[in-house]
Amino acid sequence: MALPPKAYEIQLGRTLKFFIEYFVIEEGDSFDKTLSVAAEMGKSIAENHEHYRECFENPAEFTGDVESI
Repeated sequence: MALPPKAYEIQLGRTLKFFIEYFVIEEGDSFDKTLSVAAEMGKSIAENHEHYRECFENPAEFTGDVESI
């Protein structure tokens, strides 16, 4: 888990890394529940990408001055 790349007008980092692991119990040979969970995750990721678009397009550069953060 990582902090979002921007909060309170301060960009907190350059990289947002995440790991997603789900275990979905399906009935029979259908993957409907798994596909539904994956679609929901994809929508959430797309919404967050749009929300933080500015940060991805203009990443911060670390100056070495952690005191000014």
